[in-house]
Amino acid sequence: MSTPNNSPEPELQVTAVAGATLLRVEPQNDEPAMSLGLRFVNLFVAPSEVYEYLAKAPANPLNWALPLLLNCIAIVAFTIMAFSIPAVVQETRDAQAKALDKMVVDGKLTAEQRNQQVEAMEKFSIFIPIVGSIAGAISMVLFAFLAGGLVWLVSNKGLRVAVEFSKSMEISGLAGLISVPGTVVKLALVMLRGTLNVGLNPGLLFPELPMGSPLATALAGLDFFILWTVILIAVGTGKVTRRGFTSALPWFGGIWFVFTGLAVAWSAFTYSK
Repeated sequence: MSTPNNSPEPELQVTAVAGATLLRVEPQNDEPAMSLGLRFVNLFVAPSEVYEYLAKAPANPLNWALPLLLNCIAIVAFTIMAFSIPAVVQETRDAQAKALDKMVVDGKLTAEQRNQQVEAMEKFSIFIPIVGSIAGAISMVLFAFLAGGLVWLVSNKGLRVAVEFSKSMEISGLAGLISVPGTVVKLALVMLRGTLNVGLNPGLLFPELPMGSPLATALAGLDFFILWTVILIAVGTGKVTRRGFTSALPWFGGIWFVFTGLAVAWSAFTYSK
């Protein structure tokens, strides 16, 4: 249970910089220290307290680097374990064969070329977990910096409060820690259902939905852990900028809506082909 914080609020130094309001929050000597481990634990039970501490504390790269490392480890473990499931391997081969069949119908491949490619894919299927693990880790790194960039953009341009990029990375990086249990839950569902087309989202109610269909993509965007992450980023940005959760949430909710809409539009374009 959290205890009341009776320490005085830090002084806010405000200056005008390039049309934005530069807000600096100096750490207070009488603020109780919060260890990195405690920050990670409290993120799940008292995120507001974590981000309040973050707003007053000096920059610490471990706030985003360690969650990123944990996410990379989780995605590598997920890929290796998921592709050890025969049903998942078969699902991947069926999807590849279906794509090749369509190329034959479209006249882009001959039947003989199609069979040769199927044989080649079966020979190199052992490398799928390796390639998938590397691709997954790289995507985690890219997403971490993309998320940090979006937090910086919303803070500086949307909320009109200048926040350093390092602090933006801390806000999104800590929120990204939610993806670790999210990956564990997804792996459990994959093992239970025998398909990669599963997650903690409304799509669980429609197991017959084809992978990659627009509806499946839309429901995947409503994943519990994705929405949780969006909310945490809004909490953190509201605390650090002092604009509040209700000011930050519409921005990040809008970003989530745009990205989900683009994913659905792309799936509609590719799925209809």
